[in-house]
Amino acid sequence: MKRDPGAGIPSARVEGYTGIREFYSPKYLTTEPAPGADRDVRTTLYWNPNVTIDPRTKQAVISFYNNDVTDAFRVVIQGMTADGKIAYLEEKME
Repeated sequence: MKRDPGAGIPSARVEGYTGIREFYSPKYLTTEPAPGADRDVRTTLYWNPNVTIDPRTKQAVISFYNNDVTDAFRVVIQGMTADGKIAYLEEKME
């Protein structure tokens, strides 16, 4: 990318990558909804970029709150193995 002297740091948009978004995860302390609370219609129910698998059991336990509209889940797991291989799994759970 050519830039004019003094024009600042060059930038470019790279296709295939999205910008950083904050993930909202409610923390429900009681089973009663708060007065005036809206329905929970989140499309992403759980996001954790640092899930670690137990090396002995080869399992990870996660816990999350469901929304008010979901009856089936699309689970997408993306990661990298200890030896640098890409891991990807997508499953639908009903």
